[in-house]
Amino acid sequence: MIRTVLLAFLLVLVCDFSKAQELDPEIYSDRSRKKNRIYGELIGSTFGLGLNYERTLVSDSSIELNVRIGVGSIIFVSAVPLVGVNMVLGKSKNRLEIGANGVRTYAFGIMGGESTYVFVNPVIGYRYQGNDGFIFRFTFSPMIEAYDPDDWVVNDRPFLPLAGISLGFAF
Repeated sequence: MIRTVLLAFLLVLVCDFSKAQELDPEIYSDRSRKKNRIYGELIGSTFGLGLNYERTLVSDSSIELNVRIGVGSIIFVSAVPLVGVNMVLGKSKNRLEIGANGVRTYAFGIMGGESTYVFVNPVIGYRYQGNDGFIFRFTFSPMIEAYDPDDWVVNDRPFLPLAGISLGFAF
């Protein structure tokens, strides 16, 4: 009798453990398999209007590690290429994004000629990514001056507090 009860208890325990290993379709959906993203950005890391491509390198149930490249423009006065890395944390569609970018600006016609500035751009923000691939991002992304050959940025504003909004899709 004790063997039967013990065997039944172990059987229930094993079945319950295997049930816990099933994936919740709300959390582990196609979103986790979509490793490429394209999104447009207003202000944020690209200063003005930008277009970004992002690729997931590592992903598990609650953390993604992504690399990013992008280009932007400040009202067609300068080109703003960027390269970055970010982590997206959370298990639901609503997630926290933390990362950093290297941003180089090529300013044309400012101060009477061409100039190049380099910024470090930490990013923290909110990311929504639905199962259909739709992406919405809202980020705080200040620019911190790293290289200024003309001493134009460092004298006036070495820290530019910027925020950005992005819309795009994952595929």
